[in-house]
Amino acid sequence: MMKPHLADLLLDHIDRTVPVLQIGRDRMQFYPGAAFAGLASNAYAQSWKAWPSKEPSGSQWFAIHLDAIGIFWEVDYVIWGKRCAFVSTTDHRFYWADGKPGLAWRVLRPLFLDWMLKGALAGVFGPDYLRGLASDPVLLDEYDEHLEAMATLLARYEIE
Repeated sequence: MMKPHLADLLLDHIDRTVPVLQIGRDRMQFYPGAAFAGLASNAYAQSWKAWPSKEPSGSQWFAIHLDAIGIFWEVDYVIWGKRCAFVSTTDHRFYWADGKPGLAWRVLRPLFLDWMLKGALAGVFGPDYLRGLASDPVLLDEYDEHLEAMATLLARYEIE
């Protein structure tokens, strides 16, 4: 759970960037929207409410486009032999047991929130946001706790 000051900063960034979830038509059977409901304007808990993209996705499972600033966070999901999948995001890559539940909620949501938080901090403090964070002890403390939680997540799932 993100601490309140960081959460406020993150939610402001989400509101400003207008995230939109896009899933390839061929990937709708594994709908990740429930994990991103509230974070992307069109991510719903029920897959039948979602509109898939018009094009096949190839290895891409889904992407979250930040419409207001024109960048995106994408997730590729490639199935290897023996029920193993290679998952990669904009910043990370790791292996996951194909079909094992919890990928979107337990792993991808926190990775997306971390990516968005870095963007929010850069928007407020500039690209070298750690220097700006040093001037705000409350935010710095909350960010240190966030980094510890992320390090635990990365180690637990062997994420590079």
